[in-house]
Amino acid sequence: MARGAWGDFLREASIDEKQAPILIKLYVELGESKFVTGRNNGIKALYEIAQLPPDQRDQPHTVPSTGETKTADEMTVRELREVKKALKEAENARVLSICSILLRVSNYI
Repeated sequence: MARGAWGDFLREASIDEKQAPILIKLYVELGESKFVTGRNNGIKALYEIAQLPPDQRDQPHTVPSTGETKTADEMTVRELREVKKALKEAENARVLSICSILLRVSNYI
């Protein structure tokens, strides 16, 4: 693309320059998946789904604040953020547990 053509393209397409990287990430991560072509998800919800690990996008998750089990395409933005936070905390706990085990084992070597 020629210098300055990106800005011209965005203006012609009526896309805000700050929103363009988000739209690109959505397309790269989700393409034409059921999340994009199925239910009427907003861009914020799609962005939250795109930030989930690919293997977690189709899995049912328990929403911490309600205890309800939903798939990503059924959740609100707030619920998606809660689930992402819970997944991150669980991963951190798993890593800490592994490190603790390795530390104990290394003390016996």
